[in-house]
Amino acid sequence: FPVTIHGWWLSTAPATGNVYVSDAIYRRFIVGKIFKNQVTGGTIPELLVFIKIVFSVDASVTPVDGEVMAIDITVPSSIDPSLVGLLSAIRSDDDVENEYFLPIPTGVRLNDVIVLP
Repeated sequence: FPVTIHGWWLSTAPATGNVYVSDAIYRRFIVGKIFKNQVTGGTIPELLVFIKIVFSVDASVTPVDGEVMAIDITVPSSIDPSLVGLLSAIRSDDDVENEYFLPIPTGVRLNDVIVLP
């Protein structure tokens, strides 16, 4: 199935529009959407559990110094490189504008996804 992903740069795919993804990544989208529908407040513990379940890695969330309502997410290098883009994926369509794949509350901006060496 074609999936529209914004903010995920892949050298072999177009910068915008429909991107064909593997079955494994598409299943992660489905699991992520199911879990995101169960999130009640978008708290940091809920975000960390979401990342653990959907991406199978332990992550940390830190506020960005000097910025209001901005966070960085740090993940280990053991994460599959093809999944790093999903952490910062943004969806925009007729129903919603700039919705993160992650369960981040409205008003909070994801500044960066940091992959440890």
